[in-house]
Amino acid sequence: MQRRVSTNPVDKIAGMMFPLRTEYSPIYDERQSEEDAWIAFTNVMDRHLLSHLFFDFPEPGNGSKCWRPSWKQVMTETLPSHHLNLWPIGVIKLMEGTESELYCGPCIESGYVQGLADVLSDGSIRQGELVAKDDIGATHTFKIVAEHQYPVPDASYTLIGSGGYDYIPEELEPYVMKYWVLGTTRQNGKFQKFSVFRMLDDEEKMRLRELGVAKSDIQMFLC
Repeated sequence: MQRRVSTNPVDKIAGMMFPLRTEYSPIYDERQSEEDAWIAFTNVMDRHLLSHLFFDFPEPGNGSKCWRPSWKQVMTETLPSHHLNLWPIGVIKLMEGTESELYCGPCIESGYVQGLADVLSDGSIRQGELVAKDDIGATHTFKIVAEHQYPVPDASYTLIGSGGYDYIPEELEPYVMKYWVLGTTRQNGKFQKFSVFRMLDDEEKMRLRELGVAKSDIQMFLC
């Protein structure tokens, strides 16, 4: 959509409804601002596909929500490639009667991320480390990668992992705890996204799962 031309700016948003499987069509109003139309669109997107905005987009949103990009970011920033073929990697739930979204899935309350602070001029994948404790207090180090060039300072973060499903079918098992969003927990308990990374490979992912570093099915409200 970044390269397409439309009569009205909001037409680009309307054109995304079919490929992104919206549950129903929001009211089309050419007088709407692009951001308002984008908000209406994300409110009817498939809850599984919506999780890609959370786990794939490498920086916090600069619009009404920080867990997903604003429409301006969608139109101007370098977008992640669809390396998952839009397989569901989690579920973002819209709480009825509110403007709040909830994610339920793996969570590491405090993990130290290092090695992703520097941007590479050639745009290649950056490798870093995640240092976290298991449920008995032992410290473990895991290899992680960032497939983007958004700088992540060496620091401790709250981490939310992929795999927040109501149930886990066999074909989705490989995605559990493979992709992670790092951020902070606000005083009101809501999670504020900062960036994203993934585990280096399946071996590191399985080691993370088996060592009990992450808690399962933790509910986090998103801001």
